[in-house]
Amino acid sequence: MRSQPQSLVRCRWPTLAGLGFAALIAVDLISGVELAPVLAASAAVYLGAAALQRPAAAWPLFFATGAVITVARLLEDRFEQTWVIRSLAEFCLVLDTALAVAIVIVAVLR
Repeated sequence: MRSQPQSLVRCRWPTLAGLGFAALIAVDLISGVELAPVLAASAAVYLGAAALQRPAAAWPLFFATGAVITVARLLEDRFEQTWVIRSLAEFCLVLDTALAVAIVIVAVLR
């Protein structure tokens, strides 16, 4: 039996999410300084997925950092979103390092 084709949105939702996020960033882009939160968000997504050792964790982290950037833009820069996202990335880095150290300790004690 032939399976039914998936809808375009269901099949391509990661692409649509990326395009939407790019459009959000491009609005009111004056210089490269506005891209600092995006760079911090990229680090947070990468480090978070690595710390959790689950590549699928990248999507919730992507949407969470996108929400932080969106809220900061709606609040008209009442808080600096780069520091919030950077703190998340640093937490993920510490978590990943702690997990790696724990794995080494367990391996040595065996």
